[in-house]
Amino acid sequence: MPLIQKETSYMKPIVKLAAIAAMWCAAKPANADIIVQPYTVNVAPGSHVSLDIRASGVSDLYAYQFDIGFDPTVLSAESVSEGAFLPSRGSTFFFAGMIDNVGGTITSIADSLSGPVSGVSGSGTLVTLKFSAPIQGSTTVDIFNLTALNSFGAGIAETTISATVNVGPISVPEPSQGLVTCGLLLTMGAFLLRRRA
Repeated sequence: MPLIQKETSYMKPIVKLAAIAAMWCAAKPANADIIVQPYTVNVAPGSHVSLDIRASGVSDLYAYQFDIGFDPTVLSAESVSEGAFLPSRGSTFFFAGMIDNVGGTITSIADSLSGPVSGVSGSGTLVTLKFSAPIQGSTTVDIFNLTALNSFGAGIAETTISATVNVGPISVPEPSQGLVTCGLLLTMGAFLLRRRA
């Protein structure tokens, strides 16, 4: 008697459903992210900080708008400039937003392509933020109120990832004993070679 049984009629719909689910999962695009980079910044008080807002893994991005939040006792926003990602598709309308260094926000940063073109796909820089870091402290730089649209005017689901800026003394690591010893040996060797020459 064969061990393999024939597929029963009640299993056929289950098999078809599993096949459809597998095809849907394979075709489903990966999650797109809007990221503040670098993720962690360590600077000394009195320094300037540059952060990029980057899109990662987006598909058909035509327009976006978002706000930025930060601790105004640690950072002071100076400027917002358009990145190269959206303009790589064509002409754009860019609005740098409104800086509020009392409340710690940059509101209504927005950019949109112009005309009947498809949106951009892939990864790239949307905007670059510049801050001054006058005093010691730590803050996250967050993206909120994000709206992203494709070339059909439909919303694109995005995940946002924040960054952390630490403002404080930057310690210079002392050289290890091994490195000091190697340096002394190399110096002595060079001295002896010169004497022989």
